[in-house]
Amino acid sequence: SSSDLRENPAILIGAFDNHWTLRAASQLRFTFVKDSARETDMVRDRLHPERTDWKLTGAWPYWDIPNDYAIVSRLLDANTDRPVVIAAGITHFGTMAAGELLSNPEYFSEVVQHLPAGWQKKNLQIVLRVPVVQGTSGHPRVLATQVW
Repeated sequence: SSSDLRENPAILIGAFDNHWTLRAASQLRFTFVKDSARETDMVRDRLHPERTDWKLTGAWPYWDIPNDYAIVSRLLDANTDRPVVIAAGITHFGTMAAGELLSNPEYFSEVVQHLPAGWQKKNLQIVLRVPVVQGTSGHPRVLATQVW
């Protein structure tokens, strides 16, 4: 509930099937966008709206895709001072890889190399490309970061 999110730290998992994720990330630099008319789901970069290569078209229902895209965000809610972590992909492959990034020290140490000094006490977003091999998410790779 919204009161739970105001009173406690939160981890939000999933993108299009989690309205809390979409709401919490709606004003951030990297966000998820669905274009149902074109059967396209994508990660949008508000600073570079011309960038449209982080997308999947016609992926549902077969999920026969070579890559997925995910966003990992850590936010300190300005109103509550409570942290919110978001791990979400366009599909379940990206969401799984985002979770693995957060729980696998090897994967996370690779991400830290892309972050500026002092990132530990700031908000951050990480965009990932996730290879999908024979129906399994692979090793996520950092495409972009934002720290503020």
